[in-house]
Amino acid sequence: MLTTKTRLLLQDILTRLSRNEHVSLDERILVQKHADRNSTVWHWLRKARSIQAKGHLGQDSVNGFMQQMNLPGQTSEDHFKGSRDDLGDWFQGSPQWVRRS
Repeated sequence: MLTTKTRLLLQDILTRLSRNEHVSLDERILVQKHADRNSTVWHWLRKARSIQAKGHLGQDSVNGFMQQMNLPGQTSEDHFKGSRDDLGDWFQGSPQWVRRS
């Protein structure tokens, strides 16, 4: 459970990240720590990274719809490559709550 203060801090950091503004290493570690434990923060982080990489996309395109709905598959790291990736290693980057299931 996030406190209001923590939620606002994380959202501020993620907003700056999505705008490609300065985010310190300590702030990135804080966001990742919460993303590993909280699926909501993990989704916020994924959306911020998508916006950082592609900018805000309009909903009139498939990619824009996927970004708005925060659906996976927007980046190449979301894709499993069976010929090169080991399934166990591929899930290593997943948040803790995914690895436990």
